[in-house]
Amino acid sequence: LIRPGGNARYVTVPESDLVQVPRTCDAAEAVCMVTTFMTAYQSLRLASNDTFMLNKKRILITGGLEPVGQALIQLCFRAGANEIYATAPNHRHRYLRTILGARPLPLDSKLWIDSIKGSMDIVFDGTCHDGLESVSAALNSDGLLVSLGMTALLKGEAPGLFGAPLSAYWAKLKSQIMFNSTSYEIWDSFVTDKEKFKLDLEILFHLLKKRFIKPNIGQKISLAEVAEAQESLEKENSRGEIVCVPWKRTTR
Repeated sequence: LIRPGGNARYVTVPESDLVQVPRTCDAAEAVCMVTTFMTAYQSLRLASNDTFMLNKKRILITGGLEPVGQALIQLCFRAGANEIYATAPNHRHRYLRTILGARPLPLDSKLWIDSIKGSMDIVFDGTCHDGLESVSAALNSDGLLVSLGMTALLKGEAPGLFGAPLSAYWAKLKSQIMFNSTSYEIWDSFVTDKEKFKLDLEILFHLLKKRFIKPNIGQKISLAEVAEAQESLEKENSRGEIVCVPWKRTTR
């Protein structure tokens, strides 16, 4: 896991930060474990108090078509969730229902909040839409909100003094002070307890090796195509993970 300088053929990191990838794992799939599936896995750890048991739980995942959202759907079903609802653009609802097994909801919370209000045991929120109002309202009296990201805010507003919009920082702070919520950030997890992070990554590699989980890779691109891929992500055109293979020749 690295923060700056990821778009490069070579990086320099301390040996103590490395985890060996099993020989039988595909490299492109393995790299999806480091950020995407780690975010989902450790968020599930938070939500289940390290038990990874979601028996008969009703789950809502906002941004269900995002890579982390798709990983969460896989892991939550593995953990025994009873029903999983996920938001996505209307034209991708069939994919959510038939391929991932989730119950699709529109992106606009006004169109779904009345139907599930007060019924969710856990909400994994990857968008921080409408100041967390709708996702909080979806929880039952004992429910838990896990805030993962600020996608909607980052797409819709100009950067603030420290990069992200001020409303994004407010949404994150709000998730931390609400009595029924918690927040997760992968870099914080990494620097707080690297050994635990590395152990979790080894577990994910094992699950990948055994084919208990499988990332949805939409594209494998060269370094020269990174800027174009970023633009595609911003326009929500991607249908899965975009993996940069540094030595790959451009497709043109």
